[in-house]
Amino acid sequence: MKKLIYLVIFFLFIACKREEILDNYSYNGDVVLKSQVEVNEFVKVNRNKKQISIQGRLVIGNDTNEHRATDIYDLSGLNNIIKVSKYVHIRTNSQLETLIGLDNLALVGGNLHIRGNDRLKEIALSNLQEVGSFLSFYENSGLESLQGLANLKKVGQGAVISSNNSLRSLKGLEGINSLGSLSIGNNAALADLEGLNNLEVIEESLDIESNPSLQSVKALSKIREIKGRLRVIENGNSQLTALEFNSLKKVGWYVFIWQNPGLTSFKGLEKLKHIGDAAMSSHTPYGALNISNNPSLRSMDGLSNLEVISGEFVVNNNNALISLEGMDKLVKIGASTKIDANKNLESLSGLKFLKEIGTVLEITSNQSLTSLDGLQNLEKVGSVWIEVNNSLSDYCALKRALLSNKDVNGFEFWAYRNEQDPKLDDILTNCP
Repeated sequence: MKKLIYLVIFFLFIACKREEILDNYSYNGDVVLKSQVEVNEFVKVNRNKKQISIQGRLVIGNDTNEHRATDIYDLSGLNNIIKVSKYVHIRTNSQLETLIGLDNLALVGGNLHIRGNDRLKEIALSNLQEVGSFLSFYENSGLESLQGLANLKKVGQGAVISSNNSLRSLKGLEGINSLGSLSIGNNAALADLEGLNNLEVIEESLDIESNPSLQSVKALSKIREIKGRLRVIENGNSQLTALEFNSLKKVGWYVFIWQNPGLTSFKGLEKLKHIGDAAMSSHTPYGALNISNNPSLRSMDGLSNLEVISGEFVVNNNNALISLEGMDKLVKIGASTKIDANKNLESLSGLKFLKEIGTVLEITSNQSLTSLDGLQNLEKVGSVWIEVNNSLSDYCALKRALLSNKDVNGFEFWAYRNEQDPKLDDILTNCP
């Protein structure tokens, strides 16, 4: 009898140990679930495993570029998955409305890519703390917010939030204070960037592009430095009148501000001092500031502390722009300067402290420009081309620059099809 009791106790002990091992189960390999049947089978096989770490990738739906919709609608049985060592793809599940079931997932070692889930409304990844590479939400047409990411603190590389037609808020990303890169584009209903309020550093690039309802970027007012590029392009709402990057001091690569119809000034960029970092000098277009096709832009107000543009400076086709006032501390432009097709531009007076242009100064097709006043302190320039400014007759502000550079090898002065087209010697002789 005693032997029987001992045997029972022994087997109970072994069973308990086995259950303990299953509590922290390591699944070696990939988990690919392409149908609800496969999801249910995985749940059934692993129902006694309290915590699963997948040593591979997790795919729910279609991987890579396959676009066929799956029938997956319920992930609730996957709540024992706590870690995936590689990437997680949740893709083209047209019936999936929520990620409830993955709410115990704490770590994704690679990318977390959520794409093409048309009915998805709820993220519900409330325990997710870290994504090792990229976080992306792409083409989820029913997704309205990113609530459900409250514990996310770290994204190793960057975030892409693109083509989510119903997305109205980025709330849920408050735990993130730095990113490698951030791209926000083609989100038709997105009115502001609230949720990114604690973001301070962008290691590479920030792109805000083609968000037709965007009214404010004020949530990004804590960003101090963008080490790569800053692009604000084709944000179609007339209510986006300013760029409130209130803490931004430096952009390492380039700045492009294009086709923002409501933008009236650069208020919010008052702390920006420098565009271009030597570490990015091998990249093209290094150090550039390009301001083009912003039809409501009236002045450069907000750029009052900008001292150096390390690359080219382009001001093109901003039809409401009257002057360059607001750039009072700009002393150096490292490459070319092109001021072109700003039909109401009357004055260059905002450039009055500019001393150096690295290559060519090109002023073309500004119909209302009558004088080059504002360029009096320019000392160094590679060449000067002045063309098709129908009202331009006064070139005297260029006298100092022409005197300083006329004998430099390769220097050219060219005036063509303006109201007056003087030769270089005419300016030197006739201007005081």
